[in-house]
This record gives sequence, C-alpha cells and structure tokens, in this order.
Amino acid sequence: MLFRFWGLLPARRLLFIVFACVILFDLQAQSAANTPSAGRPKKFPPIYYEYRIEELSKTTPIRLDYNADVQKYIDLYLDSRADKLSKYLALKDFYFPIFEA
Repeated sequence: MLFRFWGLLPARRLLFIVFACVILFDLQAQSAANTPSAGRPKKFPPIYYEYRIEELSKTTPIRLDYNADVQKYIDLYLDSRADKLSKYLALKDFYFPIFEA
C-alpha cells in the first residue's frame, strides 16, 4: 500500500528515513546476532551507509537523502537502541509495506 510521502510533516519524513535505514541493516543485524562474540551490530564507514541509502532511493518513489542527521540516527539505533532493533525489524513489514522484496 503506497501513501503520499510528500504530504507528511518533516519530522515524519525523518522518521521514515530512519525506518528505511533500519530496513537496510536487516542483514547486518542478522549477521551480528549469529556471531557469538558480537552483541551489537558491526559499524561500517559512513560512505557505506550513503551508498546503501542511495541504492534504496533508486528503487522507491521517495527520495531518501543521507546527511549528518541521518548518520546520527543510524548510530543511535545501532548503539544505544540495538537491543530494540529486532522489534523494529519485525514491525517494518506492517508499517512500511512499500519496501517489498
């Protein structure tokens, strides 16, 4: 189900980008969970995130931008909220069905 993204408030756009980033790191979180020594997802250089967001932006009707604010949220969700990442990934199909495999 598609919805009109451009009519949303700027705060909701940022939230949408954050959830898009969470979707991007689905495999990253799974691989981190499968390694016994790693309790947190592995961090990648910022250029990696920029590239992944750019590739995701090509497949959606929504333009996703990467900037310092987005990187702060990526760090937030991978560091202090890493324990809740699995919950967010479970809810992604319900809230964002636009990102279908």
